[in-house]
Amino acid sequence: MSVSLLLVEQTEQNQIVHSTELDLDLLPTLLNENYAGVNIDEYIRMPFVFSVDMTCNEASNLFKETEKECAVVCNEKDEPLGLIMKQRFYKQLGTVYGTSLYFRRSVTLVSEKNPLVLEHTVDVQEMIQLALNRDEEFVYDCIIITRQGKLYGILTCSDLLSMSRVLQEQASDLQIHTVSGTKRMLQQIDGACKTVIKSTHEGISVSSTMIDLMLDGKRELQTVMQSIEFYSESTFRQGVQSQELSKDAKAVQGIVTMIRELAERSNVLSVNASIEAARAGEHGRGFAVVADEMRKLSIETKSYAQKIDDMIQSISKSVLSTISLVEQTSHQTTESLNHTRQTSDVFEKLFYHVTENQKTMDRIHQQAEYAENEGLKVNQTIDELIHSLNKNYGNREQGEQ
Repeated sequence: MSVSLLLVEQTEQNQIVHSTELDLDLLPTLLNENYAGVNIDEYIRMPFVFSVDMTCNEASNLFKETEKECAVVCNEKDEPLGLIMKQRFYKQLGTVYGTSLYFRRSVTLVSEKNPLVLEHTVDVQEMIQLALNRDEEFVYDCIIITRQGKLYGILTCSDLLSMSRVLQEQASDLQIHTVSGTKRMLQQIDGACKTVIKSTHEGISVSSTMIDLMLDGKRELQTVMQSIEFYSESTFRQGVQSQELSKDAKAVQGIVTMIRELAERSNVLSVNASIEAARAGEHGRGFAVVADEMRKLSIETKSYAQKIDDMIQSISKSVLSTISLVEQTSHQTTESLNHTRQTSDVFEKLFYHVTENQKTMDRIHQQAEYAENEGLKVNQTIDELIHSLNKNYGNREQGEQ
């Protein structure tokens, strides 16, 4: 798709209108991949494009024919040289000597020589920040957008507010998505805890069987050896499951860190939105309520993230303790099996080790139950966080309405 720009050149006899084509299909998106939901084509506007030879009289006639807020003065290469805001333009012409000074002279005399000009590759957050950092006199001026130094279009203050709102919505949606992902991860951890508990039940049962078999004497030695082998395999599975549980806990800690970062970004966006809403006056009051809710949400999110992090660290300690106990159990079981194969004279010693293994398995069982209970608490906290996020999301939509 292409658009036509009309450049009016004044000669001594008449006006000559030049037309130039801009191919919008070749224009890359204004926003980077983090904000792919904001489409520049939905916000970009084409202003009047004045040549340096156009007079203020001609510009005035064109402004009267349309509601466009501004015009961009360009050279013959479509490179922007200045910005003319309609309201400021008529204010200059409306002075005592404005008409006589400017009416028949070039529009460059009344154009802003140093407007905010940004390449289309500039990140949208940086664009909004640069616009807010302008002097108060120019804070509501349009922003000129270029592509490789040539005019692409303009963005108004209203466009920047709309883009900022979209970014806040994306940040909120990403928070909800991330927290939901954390919940799913914790559900997997809870499943792993249940598996460990089930395995410890099996281990305790096997230990009791081994003790009974050893009391029956050497006649049951072969049966005892088979039971020990099964017990060893069960312990190995417990070790593997405990390692996976530890990895999942570390993954959740990484997600909690991401939640903190998202909360910080949401806080920055809400502050920017509050500033812009304050400058917008009465029209920005509803948006200011939304921005304040977003700020509260970011603070609450950080608080919940800290609670989750504390609980995950507690789970990690329990998991590490479980792994250590599993390793001890595996070592003791291996020793028991070797002694049984070597001689039946070590029955008493084997009985002692099996008894200790049973005690260790009891501790593993207790630790696994503790980890499961802590996981349930974290799940409850995350449910509260998701409820809070959805509640604030609803408040934001009501504020916009």
